[in-house]
Amino acid sequence: FPYHQIQLSLISKGKMGLILQKMENLLLSRMNSIALMSDCNIKQFNNIYPFNLHSRVVTIPIWGDTKNLGEFKYIRRDNKKICVFGGQLIRGRNIESVIDASPYLDENVVLRIIGDGELFESLQEKIVENKYANVELLGRLSREDYLEEIKSYDLGIIVTSTTTKTNSFPSKVIDYFKAELPVIAITEPGSDFGNFIELQTQSGKACYSENPREIASTINCLLKREDRVELGKNGKNYFLENMVVDEVAKKIKILAKVDK
Repeated sequence: FPYHQIQLSLISKGKMGLILQKMENLLLSRMNSIALMSDCNIKQFNNIYPFNLHSRVVTIPIWGDTKNLGEFKYIRRDNKKICVFGGQLIRGRNIESVIDASPYLDENVVLRIIGDGELFESLQEKIVENKYANVELLGRLSREDYLEEIKSYDLGIIVTSTTTKTNSFPSKVIDYFKAELPVIAITEPGSDFGNFIELQTQSGKACYSENPREIASTINCLLKREDRVELGKNGKNYFLENMVVDEVAKKIKILAKVDK
């Protein structure tokens, strides 16, 4: 949504931002149904777009295919535990807070960042200047290689900007679910994505903070949990039961029939 992009300073608040918002409002007003990812999304949507849409707002989960779906592979790495952030390295992701948490991680924990984007060089400079020896910036991998690579990791990290007023629901969680990784969700305080991870899927832990010490403490505690492997399996099972593309397509087809 342009509203969210403006908050992240990815779109100017000036004339272009207003034009895009008006175009979006026009498109939304013509929709028969609008699908959002969570109840919190719906609440915020209604606050931001208070006009009459002449449509029904419903919740439909994000979806993914079952390609590269396989069993978790444990690879002995001299007792090292690898945490991964995979995604575009762009403004608004708050990845800097995770990197700054690295000095406070347990000595056997490695933070591995896979992806590329406008922040790649600045993040690389930050890692070198601060001598963050336990942070590895790998760059871009093909999707197939990425999904295969993370199957042997220990924890998937999701991080969003804590300054936005809109609730995010990051789609990269699907990759972590498919790889059976427990998840740490570092999100904005108003987000219900943390509840999705902790309560609905029981696949990990939420952290509503951008404080590096608190982030590190949450990561360290989750990696020490005896049920860590079970958390990863919970996420995978939830994905297979609720987020596979075929199942979501059925819900959309039912919705389309009702609209007729």
